[in-house]
Amino acid sequence: MLKHASIIITLVSATLYTLGLTFYQSYLLELNIEETQFPLAVDRVLFQGFLSVTTMGAKAIGYLYLTTLGVIIVAMIGSIFLELAKKHKIAKKIAIWSTKVSDESEMEEGFLLFSLKVAENASYLILFFLLGLIVLILSGKVGQEAAIEFKERCKTEQNYSVSIVMKKTGIKHVGYPVVCSNWQCAYYVDGKTIVLNKSDINEIITVKKNITKKSS
Repeated sequence: MLKHASIIITLVSATLYTLGLTFYQSYLLELNIEETQFPLAVDRVLFQGFLSVTTMGAKAIGYLYLTTLGVIIVAMIGSIFLELAKKHKIAKKIAIWSTKVSDESEMEEGFLLFSLKVAENASYLILFFLLGLIVLILSGKVGQEAAIEFKERCKTEQNYSVSIVMKKTGIKHVGYPVVCSNWQCAYYVDGKTIVLNKSDINEIITVKKNITKKSS
């Protein structure tokens, strides 16, 4: 087990990184922000991936339960059709015909089994690809829903607001912080997102209920 630990850690890290990046990109896209303006460090991307996985966990259980029910229903319907086919005259005719050509089909049986094996392996690859694609789509959906929830909280003033005073113009923007980099900050103001350079900001007053904090 220990000799495979490095491989497992690498796969888990790559998965979390991909999911975190998809989550983060979808989150910013919903707020009309270009993701390349606010790159995240690797540890933050991994953390976003973890958040995405935990958020999808409850939904995945529900989807798994529904899928299981669907498989059971399909299996029941299939068994009913098989029982009906066995009682039909066509099934008997096929059985008689198959005994006559059994010698000729022996040579084809090996090729048929080989074809079925190839088709089975290809199906596993396609299934793995589709599952990965579905997980990425769900991760992006989770990020988009998180951004929508953020905007709803801003409308009801459940998020803390900030008052930004610009250096040159003295214009004051009142909004909600979204994300910051070393040079820029994005704020959600009056139902839209604005990006400001930190060098143009004179001071930021952060207000949450009865708490006021001033920074420059």
